[in-house]
Amino acid sequence: MKKVALILVLTLGLFGIGGCTTGENPPAPSASPEVSPEVTGEPVGSGGAAVRQTYTGVVDSIEQDNVSLKEAGSDAVTIVITVTDETYILDGQTGAALAIDALKQGEAVAAVTRPIATQSMPPQSPGLVIFANLPEDGIAPTYAVIKEVSVDAENQTWIMTDLDVNWRVSAETPLIPYKAGAPVTMDQLTPGLQVVGWYAVTTKSLPAQATPDKVLILPAAE
Repeated sequence: MKKVALILVLTLGLFGIGGCTTGENPPAPSASPEVSPEVTGEPVGSGGAAVRQTYTGVVDSIEQDNVSLKEAGSDAVTIVITVTDETYILDGQTGAALAIDALKQGEAVAAVTRPIATQSMPPQSPGLVIFANLPEDGIAPTYAVIKEVSVDAENQTWIMTDLDVNWRVSAETPLIPYKAGAPVTMDQLTPGLQVVGWYAVTTKSLPAQATPDKVLILPAAE
């Protein structure tokens, strides 16, 4: 009789253990992160959101106002850049304004565009700047928009750009007017102006700093 009772107690105990609960629901499986469509090119811009994309490659074709670009190492067209009235086509060495006809198939160029505008393949986007006739080292100048301008205690002028890179310019830094317009003076550097700077080195400070060899001054951004 005692053996039967002992077996019964053990059996009930096993069922009790198997069915015990903490009173809390098990954690829900973590949701898979939302994957954004793959975007080629390098996003640039401050505030954590890309305000534009940059591409370096060769011109695959030019059809009316559309420039097809293949990035370096790619066999397929990466992006189709739409050239509008707001697109600047510039000589990558001098900053001179060029016409779309100056672009040649197979030529190495660097392009700055707005974020991808279509979901087509290849994607399409309005162009901001296309640099042709790149320097021999292949490093294109840098396009940016002025956020702020200040002068430090050493009378150095600092251009704070929307790339989170501060440009140091001095009285010796050439300020090139777009399309050989009227000369540009330091006091005309104001927030909203589009600028192009020629430099290859930035510091590792936060924010980064650069000293352009020259700066091209474009009209204010829309």
